[in-house]
Amino acid sequence: MSEQSVVVVAHYRAQEGNDDTVAQLLAEYAPLVQAEPGCEAFTAHRASEDPREFVLFEQYRDRAAFDAHVESVHFLEIARDRIRPMLDSRDVMLYGGALES
Repeated sequence: MSEQSVVVVAHYRAQEGNDDTVAQLLAEYAPLVQAEPGCEAFTAHRASEDPREFVLFEQYRDRAAFDAHVESVHFLEIARDRIRPMLDSRDVMLYGGALES
């Protein structure tokens, strides 16, 4: 039996005046995450009605792949050190594998 995949849904609210920079950094960050061996999906979206709002959808093969992601250089240098300081809020929820009947 294989380990459950890890799904991450993150909601970001950029500080006033930082939304375009956050969008640019997420565009730079996305292909780096997508290239990780354990990454099965990564997309970042900007809200149509409020350009300061972002949602990220991520899926990793298993917990080890997610742990490797949060220890990666691009996570630390871009997500943690550059994006987070420009946010008013950040809500991240981790989920297990898909429910199946």
